[in-house]
Amino acid sequence: MEIQETEAFRRSVDKVLKKYPRAAKDIEDGINSVASNPDQGMSYPGIEPVVKKTRLGMPSYKQGKRGGMRLIYIAKTMLTPIFLYVKGQFSSEGEIKEATKKQAKEVIEELSAKR
Repeated sequence: MEIQETEAFRRSVDKVLKKYPRAAKDIEDGINSVASNPDQGMSYPGIEPVVKKTRLGMPSYKQGKRGGMRLIYIAKTMLTPIFLYVKGQFSSEGEIKEATKKQAKEVIEELSAKR
């Protein structure tokens, strides 16, 4: 599946890389893994279009999937990563959902402007 990254997504990656600079390869591998199997992860309720969340490990920091990163994405005809964050970055699921909605809106606006 083709990967369609946006500037909004790159900003979330840059935030992670600021704290974990060696994680670049882990992020790339994780996105490629999701692109080859977009059905992995769980659907994120209450957000349209269907948004999924999956865990990514950070082997470069000896972090498994449980303590690693989370990738939020849309997978229809293309894989569109929306948001990347590290577990523990938010204090509640509600905060994550609000941040995801905000980021999804930015990504959708950016993609609409490109058309």
